[in-house]
Amino acid sequence: MGNGVMPVKMRAKRMMWLAAALAEPLVLFSWHRWLAVAGPAPLVCLQASYGLGFALFALIFLGALARWRVTSHPAFWRMATVLAGAAAAAAEIGLHGYPRAYFMPLWAAALVGVSAVTLLARYLPAGLRALWFGGEVEQ
Repeated sequence: MGNGVMPVKMRAKRMMWLAAALAEPLVLFSWHRWLAVAGPAPLVCLQASYGLGFALFALIFLGALARWRVTSHPAFWRMATVLAGAAAAAAEIGLHGYPRAYFMPLWAAALVGVSAVTLLARYLPAGLRALWFGGEVEQ
């Protein structure tokens, strides 16, 4: 480890987190497209789907940022996760073409999901954060 070479197992885990972080928005988009095509879902069902779906997005994205060590400070990871979640949710809702009145409630639900995960990341016990972030914990 002292020579700067990363072990193969660690590289494989980083690639799995990256693949999950890239694939999850596509899965969310497909899921929400299916909900729209399957029939008109009530707004509350869509809000629950966006809230839980983007909470999962935040969980995976935050873990990927931590493993790739984008920066050494977890506060930056949390901020970047909220910004990426907000942008991804706005883009997805816009691409689906929901009625204009649905945009803010769905976007707010997605942001609540993302924010809940980032707050959880701050206040979880250090052992759980180390497991989630691949060993990096905030002091």
